Amino acid sequence: MVFVKIVIAAAVMAAVAVAIQHEMNRVAPGMGLFAQTARLAASIGAGLIALAGMAAVLRVAEFADAVTMIQLKVRKLLGL
Repeated sequence: MVFVKIVIAAAVMAAVAVAIQHEMNRVAPGMGLFAQTARLAASIGAGLIALAGMAAVLRVAEFADAVTMIQLKVRKLLGL
């Protein structure tokens, strides 16, 4: 069942990232570094937010465990 939940969350993440990318192509057109960076950052950010939201809605415990592990590693690296 966990696999199905992860596939659903990943599909939503992909759909959101693609939708944001298409919208950002309209908002920040061009081949310049700033425009490309803005489009990429917006797509990745929105995709990660969608993934986290879906993981919470679907109650994927493994996602929460991974987030906790990453938080601990970041705190250790920052000396907090």
